[in-house]
Amino acid sequence: MDIDKIDLYDKKIISINIVSYKDFFNIINIKVEYQDDILIIQCKDCYSAKIDSNMYISGYDSIRFFSAENILIKQEISKYPQKNISIPLKKVYFNLNTSNSNIEILAKNIICYYEDGGQMIKEKYYGML
Repeated sequence: MDIDKIDLYDKKIISINIVSYKDFFNIINIKVEYQDDILIIQCKDCYSAKIDSNMYISGYDSIRFFSAENILIKQEISKYPQKNISIPLKKVYFNLNTSNSNIEILAKNIICYYEDGGQMIKEKYYGML
């Protein structure tokens, strides 16, 4: 099953964990209750993270909208077009129900796996849609 095919509508968010090394968000883990299991969406080698979160809610929050896609970021580092670079990244976006929080993460690699037993949903890193 591909990440973009997972139906996360109305699934409960358990936690969002950010691991930083040398002032970067290297790993962002998002834990979600999914089909009587804990699903972990792990974003590795993050390029950027936008977390617009409203924290003043009582109880838990759930997912209103989820999307995953491949994108290409172009870096213009030279006046010569052939010297400029493009960076292929993966983008995940969440909008939450109760708090109307928005989470957008750009990362080089995104994997999904179940917490119990560590069984990966997709055997390799998230690729083309």
